[in-house]
Amino acid sequence: MYVREYSELPGLQRAGRVRYALDGGSGVFQFRITRQPEGKNAVFHLAGVSERAAQDLLCFLYENSVSPEQAFAVAQDSMEMPAVVFADDPAGRQDKF
Repeated sequence: MYVREYSELPGLQRAGRVRYALDGGSGVFQFRITRQPEGKNAVFHLAGVSERAAQDLLCFLYENSVSPEQAFAVAQDSMEMPAVVFADDPAGRQDKF
């Protein structure tokens, strides 16, 4: 897990924090990127890669300050086959992108 802190810069940005977390194993990893205090949240999964590759993606998202709103798209663009980035839909079906 990584946490990026942002200071208050009047007229430029509000104080806050973005948390980058990775869970899972057995070839399927869950990413959760959360911005506080707004509560913006992104959750998606990655399959078909090693644990090291999942950790590297998490570090990449953190080091490049990727926002929750952009994290899913950046992960899709960054990973190569055989990796699969997907999200769970509310009905429980997993859609692959």
